[in-house]
Amino acid sequence: MLASNENSEAAGVDAKSIPVKEEEQQAAATEEVKVEEGAATATATATAPPAVEAEAVSATENEEAVPTATEAPAEEATKPLPGWEKYPVKYDGWVVSHNAIRLDLDDLVRIVEETIPAHIAAGKMQPWMGDNLMEWYEHICNIIHEHHDHEEEIFFPAMNERVTVPEKLTADHKTLMSLMGRTKEEIKALSAAIKENRPGEELEPLRATLSATARAFNAEMRAHLQEEEEIGLPLFRANFTKKEASALEAKITKTIKPIFLGNLLRPLDEADRRMWMKKYAKIPAPVITFILWPKVKDNGAYYQTYTRVYDEIVKAERIPVKSAGKCVVM
Repeated sequence: MLASNENSEAAGVDAKSIPVKEEEQQAAATEEVKVEEGAATATATATAPPAVEAEAVSATENEEAVPTATEAPAEEATKPLPGWEKYPVKYDGWVVSHNAIRLDLDDLVRIVEETIPAHIAAGKMQPWMGDNLMEWYEHICNIIHEHHDHEEEIFFPAMNERVTVPEKLTADHKTLMSLMGRTKEEIKALSAAIKENRPGEELEPLRATLSATARAFNAEMRAHLQEEEEIGLPLFRANFTKKEASALEAKITKTIKPIFLGNLLRPLDEADRRMWMKKYAKIPAPVITFILWPKVKDNGAYYQTYTRVYDEIVKAERIPVKSAGKCVVM
C-alpha cells in the first residue's frame, strides 16, 4: 500500500482523485443520455409546428374565407354622379343661396358695428332709420326662414330616401332660429330708441348688446352653411343627377315670390344672374326676360323694395325710388 501511494505521488496523482474520475465518467454518461434525449425532442419539435402557430394559421384561413365588412371610403361615398362636372359648385343653387345669406349677415354686422357708431359720433342718426333697420332685418328673417323650409320640406326628405342625412344639419336650424329671434328682439329695441330720437349715450348700450348677438349669429350661421356645403352637397350630388336636382329646384321656384330671387342672386353679377336662371334653374327665357329680370337686375324691384332701405341708413339720406342707385352688393 505504501509503495502504491508512493507511486501515485511520484506520478503526481492524488489517491483521492480516483473516485472523482469515476463520478465524472458517470456524469458524462448521464449528459450524453440527456443530449440524445434533447436531440430527439428537438427533432420532434421541428417536425410539428407549435399549437399557437397552428391556431394563427387557422384564424388567417377563417378571415380569408369570411371577410369583414368595411365602410366605403368617403371619397367614393360622395363622388358626384356623371354629368355634374358641367355645373361648378360655386353656381349650385345651394351655394348661391348660402352666399346670399352670408352677405346679408355681413351687412348686419357692418351696419351695427360700423355704420351706426359712425352716425352716432357724427350726429347723423335720424328717427326714420329705426323703421328702415327693422324693415330690412324682417326681410332677411323671411329669406332665412324660407331657405330652411326648402331644405327641411323638399331637399332633406328627398335625400333621406337614398342616403342618411346627418341629423346635425337639421338640428342646427333650431339654434340658428333662436339666435335670429334674439337678434330681432334686440333690433326692435334699438329701432324703437332710434325712432324716439334718443341721444347717442342711450343708443350705445343697445347697439353694443345687439353687436355681440349679431356677431354670434353670423359666426354660427357661417359654420352651419359651410357644414352643409362640405357634407350635404357632396352627398346630394353623389345620389342625384342634375336632372333630378332640377326637378327639386323647380318645386322651390314655384313656392317663392319672384322678387325673392333678387336676394338669392345678389352675390352674382348681372351676366351670371341671367346664366344661372337659364342653365341652373332651367327657367324659360321668356319668363326670365319679361317677369324675373325686372325684379333681379341691378336697381330692379328687389333693390327698390329691400336693399334701398339699407342703403339709406348707410348713406344717412333718403333715396328716391325712381332714381335709386345701383344695387349695393357688399
